Amino acid sequence: MTWNIVWLVLMLVFLVAEGATAAMVSLWFVLGSLGGLIVSLLGGEVWLQFVVFFLVSAITLGLLRPLTRKFLYPEITSTHVNALPGTKGL
Repeated sequence: MTWNIVWLVLMLVFLVAEGATAAMVSLWFVLGSLGGLIVSLLGGEVWLQFVVFFLVSAITLGLLRPLTRKFLYPEITSTHVNALPGTKGL
């Protein structure tokens, strides 16, 4: 029962940290602690809970980080008048 509460508290702490920042920095750990909580609720050993936490966090970091960087820091291309400086007009 105590590990259920620990994982729930960790998930809430990571959610608050995510909400307090402008960039996505702890979403991976929220999902990892959710995985640890699920294993804990199913009666898994503590070492298995930590393994699931680290694996889920690493996998979501590896898969979702490139997508979030794409949306948080989009590539800016110059168009219209912004594309004209340095060119010669006829």
